[in-house]
Amino acid sequence: MGYDISSLPVSANYRLAVKLMKILKRNNYLENALRFEEGERVRKHFEANGFAAQPPAPILALLNQALNFALETVLFRADDLDTQITNDLRVFIIKKNEARLAMLEVCFNRPDLMPNKWGGARKDGKRSKSSTKTREGVKRGWFASLFGRGEK
Repeated sequence: MGYDISSLPVSANYRLAVKLMKILKRNNYLENALRFEEGERVRKHFEANGFAAQPPAPILALLNQALNFALETVLFRADDLDTQITNDLRVFIIKKNEARLAMLEVCFNRPDLMPNKWGGARKDGKRSKSSTKTREGVKRGWFASLFGRGEK
């Protein structure tokens, strides 16, 4: 008996994060957010350990750095680039903690939107040790508790 998550309700933040991740993917913002060596460390970690367990602090710091870079870039360069940022999306981006959490959920639930450099879906459709496919409100991964503190 299969469990179809596509019929589950999705929060507004998740929908906004999907829209944002499509923009980021199209413009390669997350692909270019980390230096080559840093991206390799993230990819190797996820290929070796999968997406279900919380990464160590150095990997979390790299993810945080990449997400911050992408959010700031898309917010401050939205008018110059082909980003199609709506007012709702701008408000979502300004709420960095909520945006980062939702973006991580999208990355791990939608391999097509995770940066390839991080171990996202490749052209051959293969992905190593994929996460459990869930949607916000059903089951959250280790990333649910990451950004509850700090900047807003």
